[in-house]
Amino acid sequence: HPRGVRLSEGTFSPFEREAEDIPQIIDWIIAQPWSDGQVAMSGGSYLGFSQWAALKNPHPALKTIVPSVSVGIGIDYPYHNRVMMNSALRW
Repeated sequence: HPRGVRLSEGTFSPFEREAEDIPQIIDWIIAQPWSDGQVAMSGGSYLGFSQWAALKNPHPALKTIVPSVSVGIGIDYPYHNRVMMNSALRW
């Protein structure tokens, strides 16, 4: 989960810290005894955006991403048909 969501620490600021946080998450994953040291990411919407953000400074263990229906901040989100979705800004 992103920073500040569920049991994670910090404040949730969507689209701001993913490129900074994801390498730390990957470090945690590859340090686990069940990990083979290779990481793949998949998912849609916000998770799709997070995958593209991970490529800003790609972690060597990140081998592939499979984003689907990812949002593009400033392109199609938080707007719908060129109308601001005010309800989305609360999250």
